[in-house]
Amino acid sequence: MSRLNISRINKNSNNHRNNIRTRRTRKRKSRAARVKSHLKAWGKKAVYNVSAAEILDDVKKVLDGVERERDMVKLQLVDTERELERSEKRYRSLMNKAHKEKQDVVRLARERWLVRERDLKEQYEQRLSEMEIECEVQEQRRLEAEARVDELVDEMEEERIEAGLRRAELEGEIMELHKEIEDIYDDY
Repeated sequence: MSRLNISRINKNSNNHRNNIRTRRTRKRKSRAARVKSHLKAWGKKAVYNVSAAEILDDVKKVLDGVERERDMVKLQLVDTERELERSEKRYRSLMNKAHKEKQDVVRLARERWLVRERDLKEQYEQRLSEMEIECEVQEQRRLEAEARVDELVDEMEEERIEAGLRRAELEGEIMELHKEIEDIYDDY
């Protein structure tokens, strides 16, 4: 019975033992028992304090070790950060170099393409001008040939006309000769 029920305690009875028997109150330790338990407790406390001091020393040693390790880790972290910065600088420089090389390659390819395109245009324009010149020459020759054909046609027409005239003259002469021959036959 951990709690005391005060209402059940007999107020007329001064005998603590009766109250304990009737379970109205808790049994108290005797003075000797109390002193003895206090001595045990103080001994335990002394042992605890000694072990606590040892534990505290151990904890201080562990704390010192942890602090040393923390300092080492901080130094490593600083070294790692420096190395990381150097690596990032190297990476950036490599990326810049790669970008520059890529731009150089693109520029060279573009220049090659422009030169090739210019050469092809020049070749095309040259062939085009040669073809135009050739067309003009052929047109000139065609016109000359047509003019020659027209001249020949005119000459043939004139010769035909002349041939017709000559034929007429010859026919006239033949007729005259026939008349003369008839005249000669008539004279005989």
